[in-house]
This record gives sequence, C-alpha cells and structure tokens, in this order.
Amino acid sequence: KNFEKSFKFSMPEKAESYFQIIPSQGSIQPENKIEVKVKFKPILEILANEFCSEERGNQILLDLVSKVHILDEKLPLKWKVKAEISKVGIEFEPIQLDFGTCLLSQSNIFDFSVRSVCAMTQRFAFVKIPKCFQILPDDGFGVLLPFEEKKVKIKFSPNKSYQKTFEKHLTLKTNLFGENSIKCFGTVIQPMVSISENNIHFEEISFGDEAKKSVLIRNVCEDKKVKFCFKKSDEKNAFVRFVPNEGILFPTASKRIEIYFRPFENRTMEDK
Repeated sequence: KNFEKSFKFSMPEKAESYFQIIPSQGSIQPENKIEVKVKFKPILEILANEFCSEERGNQILLDLVSKVHILDEKLPLKWKVKAEISKVGIEFEPIQLDFGTCLLSQSNIFDFSVRSVCAMTQRFAFVKIPKCFQILPDDGFGVLLPFEEKKVKIKFSPNKSYQKTFEKHLTLKTNLFGENSIKCFGTVIQPMVSISENNIHFEEISFGDEAKKSVLIRNVCEDKKVKFCFKKSDEKNAFVRFVPNEGILFPTASKRIEIYFRPFENRTMEDK
C-alpha cells in the first residue's frame, strides 16, 4: 500500500496488432490514479479469431480478456474488452448502374453515393477501373468520416471496343472492409449519322430579323447510304428552319446544313 507499484498491460497474442494501450506500462504512486487509453483498430483479418465468434445481424461481437501485470504480485489483474464490429463498413447507392442505351462516343453520367456505416474514419478508392469509365472528382479517391456520405459521378464514354450489350464491374475498396463490386451494364449502339454540334445557340435578335448558323452532318457508315430529315418537335420551333430540310447521305459523305432563326411578334420567343 505504501510503495510505488509498477504495472504492464498485456493483450492476447492474436489480438495485439489490433489494440494500442497508452501507456502500456509504467508506475503509480500510492493512492494515486493513472489514465490509460485503449485504441482499437479492427481490420478484416480480426474476424477469423476465436474471440470474434458471435454474430448479431451485420455485427460481430468481440469478447476477450486482457491482463495487467503488477510487479511483485503473483496473479495479474484481469479485465474484459468487448466491442461490436460491423461486417459492412460502407453502403452505396445505386447498388448497380444501368446505363440503358448509349451512343458510341457519347458520354453518360451517373450520380453515385458512398456512405459510411461505421464509427471509424476510412479511406476509399475505385480500383481496377475498366476502360472508358471515369470517376469524378479525384479519380474516385476519398476519405469518409464516421457515418459521412459523399457523392461522386461515374462517367461512361464507350468506344468501339464496346459492342451491343455490355457488363462490367467497378471495384470500390476501403482500407477497413476490403472490396465491393458494382455491376454496370447497358447497350452501346453505333449512330448512323454524326453532327458537328449538339447545341445551337443564337444571340438575341429583334422580331423580324433573321440569324443563321451552320452545322455539318456526316454519314458514319462505310457501306450504307442514309436518308435524313429534320423534324420540329412542336410549334415553338416555328421560329427555326433547316436548309436543306431532308436529303440523302452516301457512305462517309458529309453535308452542311444551314439553320435559320427568325422570331415573329405574335409568338413567345424562347431560347433554343
């Protein structure tokens, strides 16, 4: 009672790499107290140990006995360590990506959410990314704080290596819970005609005036001629006319199309 006591903590050998005790040894004066911190960092391999045998849903229960050895004392003090370990560290949405019908060389973008469901900070990354896929921003690398959610964009820009229906898998990996597979699928089609600009913008003009823009359309087929025709989706497009409005493109041939915009006073003008 009246002497300084030296102590040393010990964990079971198979558990040592997952725990850090600070301080792990030292001395304490009579009638005094000392604060000890226990850091626990589980990784997947811990689940193979016998002290993690009980399951409760997505949780694994850890139950082990640690010891405190006191100098000159024959029997150590024993203390129990208990914890709940989640088998699932992240959730993501959607769980699979259906890109539907994609045009060759046209980009398709999905919004994707990654959410932490554990009480530990973890790093995540998309690895083994298939060709023509891109993760934005930062190539899919990031850090998730406990229970934090982050959003990324998955961009798919198919090339000629993708033919008709496809199925690929993205791999999302965390430093704590290993790899998760995300199924991606869809259909890639080759358009018969390409156009030099997908969006045509006319500057503001007065009623009765006329503005003109030009685009180039091209038959991308090497062995088929293609008939084209510009159709107006509704009467709002009465302001716009195409010259020529229809025609035939021979294999690999191109044609310049003039687009005229002329607003009328008896209509409501909208930017197209």
